[in-house]
Amino acid sequence: MKASTVAKKILKWYGDDASKWCQGAACRDENGVPTAAENAKSCCLFGVLLKLGRIAGEVPLRKCFRERNIVDFNDKPGRTFAQIKRKLQKIAEGEK
Repeated sequence: MKASTVAKKILKWYGDDASKWCQGAACRDENGVPTAAENAKSCCLFGVLLKLGRIAGEVPLRKCFRERNIVDFNDKPGRTFAQIKRKLQKIAEGEK
């Protein structure tokens, strides 16, 4: 699966709801406690791949990040949901 396709699926899942994004754990429940993807109410970039059942999409997606992996990008101190969305939008449009 192409990185742009994966990015579009992630953007669709997040929508404009910043509460669906998290840091420090792949997935969290409604109380903010780390949980399995199937129970998640919020997910980091890696966790949303698990949630959507598209773990194979992580390989082309991670090539679009300067950081070592998407978890490092997601969990960088000070990172915001707006920055995550902008990066995903660029990938969805075919940019890195």
